[in-house]
Amino acid sequence: MNGTMIARRGVLNGAALALLSATVGGRESRAQAVPNSSGAEAPMLKAPAHACDCHMHIYDAERFPPSRPGSRLQTGAAVPEYRLHQQRIGTTRTVVVTPAVYVTDNRVTLDAISQLGDNARGVAVVHPTVTDAELKALAAGGIRGIRFTQFDPATAVTTLDMIAPLSKRVNDLGWHVQIHMRGDQIVAAADLWPAPWGRKPPAAAPGRPHVRNLLLLSTANGLSPRLLASAGRYVQGALLSPGFFPAAGDARAAAFVDAYRASYGRDPHATEAYAFDGLNLLRSVTGAGARTRADVLKALYDGTFEGLTGPLRFGPDHARADEPRVYLVEGDQISVAR
Repeated sequence: MNGTMIARRGVLNGAALALLSATVGGRESRAQAVPNSSGAEAPMLKAPAHACDCHMHIYDAERFPPSRPGSRLQTGAAVPEYRLHQQRIGTTRTVVVTPAVYVTDNRVTLDAISQLGDNARGVAVVHPTVTDAELKALAAGGIRGIRFTQFDPATAVTTLDMIAPLSKRVNDLGWHVQIHMRGDQIVAAADLWPAPWGRKPPAAAPGRPHVRNLLLLSTANGLSPRLLASAGRYVQGALLSPGFFPAAGDARAAAFVDAYRASYGRDPHATEAYAFDGLNLLRSVTGAGARTRADVLKALYDGTFEGLTGPLRFGPDHARADEPRVYLVEGDQISVAR
């Protein structure tokens, strides 16, 4: 795969030409066995410059004995092995996350950041007993966030009541908060999340439970009537973006859904809709006379194209410049909010 193909993929925001790239041959690959990684071939899609592995764990039991030895300790996963993995997949930046086996002992993460250098940052696990001095020391070591994993209660080392107080404390450091929870856990903890767009939750009807607004932001791959059936009142007021949902009365979207169902036996997700838009966009500009890369870029910059996922407009940096389409859940309907 050459640089031109990567540039085009950036112009079309990834989805469509990533599918086309699978047909491009003649790519050189370097076979290399890497611990904890199946196969030995290089990826079919070359990673762009400065690509980041945004969530990974380092396990180094020999130098840093785990706090819970019986909890998912992975062998062959220290920094030297991870560097082999980076060489194979082509990423240069990474975010190291403290795994549950170390509980709140973040030394293995800090050490990994130190070894990997300026291209690494970290996410730590802490308890409310952490001191301000300890937080500052973590920041100096490259930590830029904290993690709350509630997905598996059997291995969770943090609790829900820790999220709010610790979030306020790390906010002053400019850190982010990473929360790993199942959908039902998110619903159960709805009081932790802000009401969508600052609206107050509606008053409960007599004899009915209080309806709590819940702000959800996601890729909306599961955006379908099944969402309403499975989550019911708990998703009232939810915002989902970006994504794809065929609006009632949209004949073009309905035709796309019908054709996709006929071909693949299931409903299309957001990824398929973005790919459809990207391919139609490329066909549109080449059909209008674009023959070179410069022609395509000029056509994309000069025009606005209506796609299944909303208007498509591109800026001078060749990236999408249009506002993302946001879907709003109200009652038994999913509609475009903006």
